[in-house]
Amino acid sequence: MTNLDAPLVAVVGGSTGSGKSTLVNSMLEENVARASAIRPTTRRPLLIHAPGDAHWFDDARILPGLTRVVRGPEEGEEGTEETESEAPEQATGGPSEGPSPQRPRPEEPAASADGEGIPASGEEPPGPGSAAAPGEGAPGDSPASDEGDPDEGAPADGQDPHVEIELTERSSLPAGLALLDSPDVDSVVEGNRHLAAQLMAAADLWLFVTSASRYADAIPWSMLGEAADRDVVVAIVLNRVPPGVGAQVRPDLARRLDEHGLGYAPLFVISERLDDDDRIPAADVAPISGWLAGLAHDASARASVARQTLLGAMGGLIANGREILAAIDDQRETVRAMRADVAQADGVACGSVVASLADGRVLHSEVLERWSEAAGSGRMRSLEGGVAGLRGRISAWFRRGRESESAVAGVADGIEASLRAILVAEAQGAVRSVDDAWRSREGAAEVRDRALAAVRDPGERARSAEAAIRQWRRSLAGLVGTTGKDKRATARLAAAGEDAVGAALMIVVFSSTAGLSEGRPAAAGSAAGGAERLLEAIFGRDAVRSAARRARESLLESAAAFFAEELAPFRKACEEVAIGTEFRNEVNRAFSRIERLHAREERR
Repeated sequence: MTNLDAPLVAVVGGSTGSGKSTLVNSMLEENVARASAIRPTTRRPLLIHAPGDAHWFDDARILPGLTRVVRGPEEGEEGTEETESEAPEQATGGPSEGPSPQRPRPEEPAASADGEGIPASGEEPPGPGSAAAPGEGAPGDSPASDEGDPDEGAPADGQDPHVEIELTERSSLPAGLALLDSPDVDSVVEGNRHLAAQLMAAADLWLFVTSASRYADAIPWSMLGEAADRDVVVAIVLNRVPPGVGAQVRPDLARRLDEHGLGYAPLFVISERLDDDDRIPAADVAPISGWLAGLAHDASARASVARQTLLGAMGGLIANGREILAAIDDQRETVRAMRADVAQADGVACGSVVASLADGRVLHSEVLERWSEAAGSGRMRSLEGGVAGLRGRISAWFRRGRESESAVAGVADGIEASLRAILVAEAQGAVRSVDDAWRSREGAAEVRDRALAAVRDPGERARSAEAAIRQWRRSLAGLVGTTGKDKRATARLAAAGEDAVGAALMIVVFSSTAGLSEGRPAAAGSAAGGAERLLEAIFGRDAVRSAARRARESLLESAAAFFAEELAPFRKACEEVAIGTEFRNEVNRAFSRIERLHAREERR
């Protein structure tokens, strides 16, 4: 509300091929904006202001997301390498021999003499999906016939025109007024449509241009409906009206404007004539130029227009405030539920590893047979004597030779393979669980797809599981070394062999954790009981209980880290769409401030 004395920004927008750029050139009485039969013509918007008004537009206060490209006042339509405004030859090939007062415009071939494409008396004007006049094409037509090459008209340096705005000054424009030549609101180029909507939202007033054969299209009326809802000052230009057609089209257009709440909007009708400079005759654009000049010269009228548009925009924000806050709350709740889905899948997977410590899945028959090959159950009796000679009895407890070493290695490898299979299966189940849960959640589809695209493939998952188990095995070796640190334990450990003791600890972890914690014999069979007795003979019962507990905790930590890595894409996807409490509160405070400002300005 502090810059209501700034120049009015009048956005010249509208339908594809309606002649917006030609209208701008005609009001300026020189070819400044680029006009062409190629669609889309306008990609980088052009803002024309009066000399002395440049300071209002050369910073980021207006349209902050667009980079400024300044064109000097002496540069014509051909422009410089920075611009996109090099005028092409006519579609027919070379330069024309000289224009005719009634010849077709560069943007669009003229309608036929019998008014083809123009509604006849008593007929319904063309609406969405109806046939358009020759050379215009409906918004859904093929880009080859309507929009041209998507790269046509792009800046020579490769800069995306959708992030730039070109500025130039012209003395023919009165101070206090700026014209902004906008891309088509119904362009098949998505970036053009988004930019056009952005420019419309930033305008003080709209000069909405349509043609006699396109005025009933759906997309422009959607934009005009938004203007009515926001109480934007709008003027309608019905352009390219063939002789004798205005009397048919104007009443129908006026009726539609009234139905959309725009019955107050000035309506200007322009014929399809062009002069020798490819511009609309001055007499035809004089009413539009006069209306705009009147607003620009009258400071109070200029402020009134800006205030009406601004208050309308604020009113629209207020009306949508509850809906926006509700949408934020819905998104926060959806993300919370999605995070809970991930946590639940993670918990189930980790719980399965906990269950594997005692349910026999790891110590299957092949593993126990391997253990029996290394140490027969009858040899346990050699450990039941006194302490004297215990080192020798421990040494004798194991068979020596390659067969015994191979059997010990087979025990560890078998347990590792079982654990790896459990981790891989549970990880796959966790991913499926989250996938199924998110598939059924409204609004989660895009986040789900992004997460699934980043999930590890089966081969990578198996390699990661193998690395996790091997890291755990290395931690067991360190644990065995730490537990047997006194001299007698070290000697007994050497007698049995570190690999054999490590295998025995793995057997105990998966067979008798509960028994050890309660001081009871193991219940996993004679082989598992022998492993426990071996460890007790080397380290003592308390030390074995402690070592088994630490080994179990280490395994669960490794499994948790593996599952966390597996489910990380889902958590990251949630983080990317998460809305914090402070942001939600800030939005609420912003709406409250807008409500107060709106109420204060309405009282003025």
